[in-house]
Amino acid sequence: HNRELNALRLTGKPEDIKAAEAIIEQYDQPRRQAEFILRVIEASSSAKGPTDAADLVPAELKSLLRYSSYGQRDMVVLRGQETERLTIALAGNLRGSLLFRVRDEAGAPSIESEISIEGPVRFTGGEKPQSYATTLLRTSTKLKSGETVVLGASKMLEGSGNALIILLTGKLLP
Repeated sequence: HNRELNALRLTGKPEDIKAAEAIIEQYDQPRRQAEFILRVIEASSSAKGPTDAADLVPAELKSLLRYSSYGQRDMVVLRGQETERLTIALAGNLRGSLLFRVRDEAGAPSIESEISIEGPVRFTGGEKPQSYATTLLRTSTKLKSGETVVLGASKMLEGSGNALIILLTGKLLP
């Protein structure tokens, strides 16, 4: 095996080599590629709030939450290969990662993904302020190519009346 060339060297009888080649061909498939769009939506009860993301939020969720306006706060587009850890960078110094695998089920592939988002927290107690990262979201999901799923919805600061909604769209690339 040569790691630099990603190659195997086979020696043996011709019929054994042909059998090994057939097995290798069966398993030596290129990793699938996908594109993900992660959106952070702010939902508000204010009639004067932004509405640029109203079409992105599923109708079922809108009927449950009862907000009147939906504005996109941030968005990140990620592209990569299966089993490659993709880096998420969002406003507010939020960082995270996405890892995905493609599963073939009944002729239609699905995308299984693991997502985590961390955010900085500043602790001001004591002599010297300290910062550390805390996990804001860690979840896994399964979706079909082109499908959008809701990763989470959470109320914002007490009394604001607003909420954040995290949406993920995944699409397999040719």
